[in-house]
Amino acid sequence: YTANGRESPIQYGSGECSGFLSKDILSIGDIKVTDQTFGEATKEPGIAFIAAKFDGIMGLAFPTISVDGVVPPFFNMVSQGLVDAPVFAFYLAKGGKDGELTVGGVDKTHFTGPIKYVPLSNQTYWEFKMDDMLVQSVSYCSSSPCHAIADSGTSLLAGPSEAVKQLNKQIGAVGLIQAQCDQFVDQYEDVLVKALMANLDPKVVCTELSVCPGPSCLLCKTVVTRVRTLVNKNETRAHIRDALYKVCSQLPTPAGEAAVDCDQLPTMPNVDIVLAGTKFTLTPKDYVLQLEQQGQTVCMSGFMGLDLPEKFGAFWILGDVFMRTYYTIFDLGGKQVGFAKAA
Repeated sequence: YTANGRESPIQYGSGECSGFLSKDILSIGDIKVTDQTFGEATKEPGIAFIAAKFDGIMGLAFPTISVDGVVPPFFNMVSQGLVDAPVFAFYLAKGGKDGELTVGGVDKTHFTGPIKYVPLSNQTYWEFKMDDMLVQSVSYCSSSPCHAIADSGTSLLAGPSEAVKQLNKQIGAVGLIQAQCDQFVDQYEDVLVKALMANLDPKVVCTELSVCPGPSCLLCKTVVTRVRTLVNKNETRAHIRDALYKVCSQLPTPAGEAAVDCDQLPTMPNVDIVLAGTKFTLTPKDYVLQLEQQGQTVCMSGFMGLDLPEKFGAFWILGDVFMRTYYTIFDLGGKQVGFAKAA
């Protein structure tokens, strides 16, 4: 261990931390990287690190965007002659099975068929040109070609918010808050309609529904308050019902998460991502996350809106949703990223 002490704040896509730099030997498997500079976090504001199921973050992008110019571990492995080849690869298994990071080569047992390589267009992130992203012939590339990065640190498949909003709409996904609101209206429609016809106060309505206090209290008050501005006291039941669902459709979802009806998976469209002339298809089972919550299966869209700072430009992030379906090879020597069907 060698002390450094220089302060080092880091801003991530979600969350941030600050602390100071130090040096030590970094061991990964049987690889020992000497004189690896790393950050010791002393402050982790927000919930990102509280909720996380990991102890640290190891950056695998290029030194050009490394905080304080710190050389990332893989580049030290290469310069110190610790790997057979300047390559690392990810196998992200489905169904809760163990994944695998291979350093210094690839694991041929984890993919089938040929590897398609895409040359890097920028050596900051692992960035490359994406010919197109298509859903039933509708393109979601704002320019041709658009750009994308492969990033194991992004859980979903992220892109410009407006494009993702339209894509989610096409595949049948609705904002998570809208989905919760629709479910709430479905459950309490009769009582809500009668209360609104009587022009009752939102607090009174939601208390009588026994949702206040409780997790649905704010949603209830918001819906009743907004509907009261849209309808008159003598409106018909049908008009009030339509107004309830209209208000739900207008509620924003802050982080862009969207939900889908699990029963609709068999009829949902494929999403085709075209890289270097090759089509990489994601089926609904690939891009929809099926989560267990309180004994019920909840289905979430794997597409998330993310508008990056202007200095980064607008690009798509092929995160874990894509990498679980396609074995991903990061080839530093060849300045390219390779993809093959995960086995």
